[in-house]
Amino acid sequence: MINQDFLRITEKRLIKVVDEKNSVLLTLDVLHQREELTCCTDELFIAKKFINLGWLKKRVLSKIILLSPEIQLVDLSNPIKSDYFSKNKKEGFKKLLALFLTIKYFESSGELNKIINNFYKETFFVLGGDTLELEVRVALFKKDDSLRKKIIKNIENSKKYKEILEDLRYRLGEKERKLDIFCKPIKKTNKFEQIIDLYKSTMDKDFDFPDNVYGFGKFLPEADYYLIIPHSGFKFIDEISQKIGIDRVLIYEKHFSKDGDFWVIKRNLNKKNVFIFDVSYSGKTMSWVADIVKEEGGNPFKIAVWPKSWMAVNGAEYIMFLDRIINRENINLGDKNWALNLYYKIAFNKKYDNQQ
Repeated sequence: MINQDFLRITEKRLIKVVDEKNSVLLTLDVLHQREELTCCTDELFIAKKFINLGWLKKRVLSKIILLSPEIQLVDLSNPIKSDYFSKNKKEGFKKLLALFLTIKYFESSGELNKIINNFYKETFFVLGGDTLELEVRVALFKKDDSLRKKIIKNIENSKKYKEILEDLRYRLGEKERKLDIFCKPIKKTNKFEQIIDLYKSTMDKDFDFPDNVYGFGKFLPEADYYLIIPHSGFKFIDEISQKIGIDRVLIYEKHFSKDGDFWVIKRNLNKKNVFIFDVSYSGKTMSWVADIVKEEGGNPFKIAVWPKSWMAVNGAEYIMFLDRIINRENINLGDKNWALNLYYKIAFNKKYDNQQ
């Protein structure tokens, strides 16, 4: 029996009933415009079964709501999760672009599902939605930590990937500039650990410490305060605090639930310029937080980090795409090839030519 209250309260639209007995549904998150594989149940043994399969508890209303494991195959805007930029690797920008173009080609032709099915026999869905424009994600019925590498290796060995990469080499040459940002294990200063401990104890949830992202600080616009949104935002705190000081970092929790929003670190924002820094899919979260800053008398400016869609870009004043922070006004979203134009400009300092 499908729980209609779950769909109404969580603002999801039913796409497909995957497992009616266990209330497993493929839904569209209307607010964030992306598909999800969810389970909504009031039976603890069902919840426990799915948690053991790698599903995550997202929310408890009158029902327990679980989100399936997902793997990210490619993200055109974010180089950090790509293996192409590891030490001594060459042609990272071209290889990331070739992977993205190949996966999108296979997705449109139906070949991607066949490739995944070669390595994964459980139920899965390649997720759709307007906010997954620059990212390809796959929802899994059962967590599989080795699956992504198997799929990527198969795609890299395909004739199509090699053709696209060779074409990019012809157009752009084999030499590339170095990536300006990089990751390393998070620097656990006493102040930072206190912030994380406060957050974890208050929110009653655990998570793995992310790797810290460095190198973007030199591109940060000047502001009085920099507000990050947990917990993906934690990876940016150390770089920001090293550049401008931990006392100018703000933290506001917005991702947990609609009735669980609160300040983790708050200052007097009256007449202060506040840059909101968050990984962005639709831009809705940053818009909500911007309204909170306005209520406190501050002047909010949004930096959409590694935006996944034109909506995320359109709703921000700045974006961080690949390893550079740029003004939103410099992006022509009226061009259907806006993302490729942006990629070419930032990665290669060239203009994308669809006719070549």
